Amino acid sequence: MLAMKGQEKMPAEKRKSESEIKNRPEEAENDLGATSRRFAGSATRAVVSLALIPFNMLPVESRQHMKNAAREATLGVAALVRELADSMERMAEESQK
Repeated sequence: MLAMKGQEKMPAEKRKSESEIKNRPEEAENDLGATSRRFAGSATRAVVSLALIPFNMLPVESRQHMKNAAREATLGVAALVRELADSMERMAEESQK
């Protein structure tokens, strides 16, 4: 199996045996955390890949149009949030006067 980007296989001489890990609980915890992060990342990529199957079946022009529409929507939401924050700051300044 190919290694994912950023997940090169560790050389055999650097891998720790189970007995070495059991004797050092802090390293076992780090290995568990790293394994959990890798699993969460893999699960997320799998879900995103499944969700994008219908999108990837569309013609290229339609995909580009949808990407542009999503970008515009995101920019619109960001501008709305920014404006709400600015108006709340103005209201807070006015109430302190």
